[in-house]
Amino acid sequence: TVDSYNVTVNFAGSGVSSVTFTATGQTSRTVTASGGTASLVYNVPYTMTMAFTSGYEFESWALNSTSYGTLSSTSANPATFTIKASDDGVITATGRQSITMQDVTFDQCTTAGLTATDARDSKAYTIKRLGDGNCWMTQNLRFTGTSLDPSTSNVASAKTITYGDLTSGNSYDEARIHDSGNTTNGVWYNYAAASAMSITGNPNTTEATESVCPKGWRLPTQAEQEGITSYSSSFSPVTGGWYYNGSLSSDTSGGYWWSSTANTNTLRYILTSNGDSLSTNRNGRGLGYYVRCIMVKDTMQDMSSTQASSMTEGESKALRDARDGKAYSVTKINGDVWMTQNLRFTGTSLDPSTSDVASAKTITYGDLTSGDSRDQARIHDSGNTTNGVWYNYAAASAMSITGDSNTTEATESVCPKGWRLPTIAEQEGITSYSSSFGPVEGGIYGYGSLYNTSNGYWWSSTASYYNTGRYILYYDGSSLDTRNGDRSLGFYVRCIKQGPTMQNFTAAEAAAMTNGETNTLMDSRDGQKYSVAKIGNLVWMTKNLNLSGGTTLTPADSNVSSNYTLPASSTSGFSDNNAYVYNSGSTTCGDGSPCYSYYSYVAATAGTNPSSGAATSDICPKGWRLPTQAEFTTLRSTYNTGAKLTASPFLAVYGGNYYYSSFYNGGSLGSYWSSTAYSSSSAYTLYFNSSNADVVDGNKRYGFSVRCVKTS
Repeated sequence: TVDSYNVTVNFAGSGVSSVTFTATGQTSRTVTASGGTASLVYNVPYTMTMAFTSGYEFESWALNSTSYGTLSSTSANPATFTIKASDDGVITATGRQSITMQDVTFDQCTTAGLTATDARDSKAYTIKRLGDGNCWMTQNLRFTGTSLDPSTSNVASAKTITYGDLTSGNSYDEARIHDSGNTTNGVWYNYAAASAMSITGNPNTTEATESVCPKGWRLPTQAEQEGITSYSSSFSPVTGGWYYNGSLSSDTSGGYWWSSTANTNTLRYILTSNGDSLSTNRNGRGLGYYVRCIMVKDTMQDMSSTQASSMTEGESKALRDARDGKAYSVTKINGDVWMTQNLRFTGTSLDPSTSDVASAKTITYGDLTSGDSRDQARIHDSGNTTNGVWYNYAAASAMSITGDSNTTEATESVCPKGWRLPTIAEQEGITSYSSSFGPVEGGIYGYGSLYNTSNGYWWSSTASYYNTGRYILYYDGSSLDTRNGDRSLGFYVRCIKQGPTMQNFTAAEAAAMTNGETNTLMDSRDGQKYSVAKIGNLVWMTKNLNLSGGTTLTPADSNVSSNYTLPASSTSGFSDNNAYVYNSGSTTCGDGSPCYSYYSYVAATAGTNPSSGAATSDICPKGWRLPTQAEFTTLRSTYNTGAKLTASPFLAVYGGNYYYSSFYNGGSLGSYWSSTAYSSSSAYTLYFNSSNADVVDGNKRYGFSVRCVKTS
């Protein structure tokens, strides 16, 4: 007597977009939006099909009772089952986020685990946030594809790899694999295969930055492998042995996984499992081991200035941009950390929490086609890791620099938070580091065309001598140089993480330095870098101050109580008790040593010029000051000759001096101002020649050098 029955569907916010009921000879019933009721004909088997929104997929069905129908057939794509109602019951459909290894963000990787598929071959893996804080694959990689592209793989440029099997004659120069054919053991890779042919030959002790891993993932370092040795159960090791010369060894007792880190010429560090625990070891690159890829927790936004400072010159790291999860290599170059790959960010929402902007912005991009404007953000995305994105300057500066006439320094950019566009001075400082900068010859994009593809171009933050231009870093295929570029054109962006500054270097950091330890700090007033060294209880500059004439000093950046502007640089003067400055350049000392700038005592003390006692203001960076007479005397008790002062760690130079517009004693004598006045006409200085050093009074009219100190 029943003609129909009602099925009530609730899927609000579940990822389901619609449910359709169909049966042969019957009218289909569809429920959409946030759910509803479908009236079905009684005792007719209906196929129920669920459609999912983008990013979700079906996982399983479940019935709480079989009295109202039968689960006579199921499938996952589309998600269907057959229902023939006879009583009330509940049907539960379980879905999951459909996500690829390449698209998963670090925040999506949790300790609970997530299933993600490799977009290259659709194989699924469980990924988890382990106790070390990083995201790891907890199953062995099973990828055997021969085409590796930067859009989906951890490679810098497209590669086609020919694999051989792991049989006799395995080579360091040939990619070799052996596929177990099952999900548990995965694939055994020799190191040429694991590193995507980036590490070959004998010897080779280079860190592997490319691999067979999916894009956004990479081989773990030795340190990262050591960091998970206490998380054996969550890593889910398998004791599948290793493969070599056509044979499987230790198949029931051990598991072995490659790292990116070299041990010796033919060895790499590996992670091993004996079934109960994890440890690290090392072995030859010709053997077949497993691969577990890692997504590191470190983001560009999380890197602190202290972390940047702790990196050694030339050291590289892999970091992610938290805004889109894209990974970049960064390297310490000339005291700062530089991106060594072109920025590929194309997001339209810029927020101060993740981007180099002062307030939230939404930017609408146009393509770099005809009619490019200096008032509109324009980009062209190359679609690959190597070339990245070409930005016009409105886009590169996050719309902070627009208009035809704009000579303002860019203080905002499309870079991640904590990173920024480099200044022209910083670009000039790395022109001799072409290899470590990793330039690409990608050309210029403008007016819908790509041209000059044998060269590379990168924006700086600094305005050039014409209103519509900016200084750029230029690569001609062999060397780096600087020049000018029009702001309407599309150039690359490489962001820089400034190391610690003189101004933000704290007393605690100074105290933590050991005697003789050195560091490199930047003066935020002009971007110049200074080497410093711990000597006794003071940290001393070991390079002469080179602050330009005409610079205005403020209490925010200098050791002054009110604003003070240095006089313009000139050799004319040094003849009376007024402020004089001469910026000499770097090689006027007579012995080729960098002597830089000269200041009269009035200039060195920022115009305060006391007649006795120590000056309370000077031209040193904020937090630093001129040394006192007593501090020079203490220094001289150990370093009592010019020969000792010019050696490490103080690295004094025989800078000579200026007097009555003339230069004297370059290459033979040196003098540094103290803060302590001797009289109205003289002040104490550290004076030295090759055989002697002493603290004596010097004429305030003279132009001497300046070294600043930081009390620890």
